[in-house]
Order: sequence, then structure tokens, then C-alpha cells
Amino acid sequence: MIYNVYFDVFAVVISLFAIILAFNKKDFLKRQNFILFVLLVATFFASLLDILSSVGNSYIVEWSYGLRDVLNYGYLAVQNVMPYLFCLYIVFLIDLDNKMSRKKRRLFHICLSLPYAVDVVLLLLNPFMREVFFYDANRVYTHDWGMIVLYVNALVYMVFNYYLMMRHGKEVRFVKKATVYLFLTASLVAVVFQII
Repeated sequence: MIYNVYFDVFAVVISLFAIILAFNKKDFLKRQNFILFVLLVATFFASLLDILSSVGNSYIVEWSYGLRDVLNYGYLAVQNVMPYLFCLYIVFLIDLDNKMSRKKRRLFHICLSLPYAVDVVLLLLNPFMREVFFYDANRVYTHDWGMIVLYVNALVYMVFNYYLMMRHGKEVRFVKKATVYLFLTASLVAVVFQII
């Protein structure tokens, strides 16, 4: 099976362009801007790793299991931190952190990180249990039930992001709010498409 990487090539170019624009603004004193910059860098590396892992999974004879593992784990680790980072971006954008007491804030951030923590545990256990992905008898890259958990966790973050914006995003400027909703909707469609 030969994987299509054209969308990823566009994602690399677009994210690199966005990184350059964000870096030129240099307004990293605001936490939300710094997290957005980290998110853009993560998008760049996720797209790059997706291209390389797709090539490795397409040419299964020429690429070793070890190299394919490094690329597949790298891609999944970076790809699955992005919904969490975007959720953090929204939390700081709507200034939710400052509206909570210290104790509530700590509990909120622990709960917020749980879906990604589940993703990390699944990826760490995968070399032994092979419940996220494995290579079948023909060396073909194959998903298992753990991949659905990764997708569901991404969906949980996306839905929670919608909730945060609708509930607490009244003070966010219209242009920024529209951009967030556009990005959220595009991400949600992409996650649902990947699940299907």
C-alpha cells in the first residue's frame, strides 16, 4: 500500500510559513502566543514525521522495523499532543486560569492532561502489547483498538474546546474567535475523517 503524502507536504509548507510569521511578531510574553507558537512547531514536525513514516510504511522492504517504529512513534507522540496544546491555548486565550483559585486551577490542569496521559501510556506500552499499531505477517503497518482511543481523546479535546469558547470566549475579539472556530472545525473534520 502506497500512502498519499500530498496533504502533509502542504501542511509542512503552511506550518513553516506560519512559524516564520509568528516568530517575526516575537510576542511570546503572553502565554497563549507562546503555546500557539509551540503548536505551530508541533504541526510542522507532525507533518514532516507523517510524510517520513508514510514513506517508510509504503516501502516496507527497504525500511527496517526499527526505523519505521521511530517514525511512527514520533509522529503519534507529536500528533497527539496537539489537541492538548490547542486546549491550553484556548484556556490562556480566554484567561480561564486567572478566574480560578489555585486549588481549582491545579485540579483543572490535572483533569485537562488526563486524555493525553492516556495516549502517552498507550504509546509507551505499545512496544510490548501492540494495541495501538503493529506490523502484520506481511510487514504492513496496521492499527489496533488503541488507535481509536487516541482518536477519541482528540475528539474529547475538540469538543471541550468548543465548550470553552462558547462558555467563556465572549471577551475574545471576533477575528480571533472566528479563527479559533475555523481551526477547531477543520481539526474536528480531520479527526472524524481519520476515524472513518
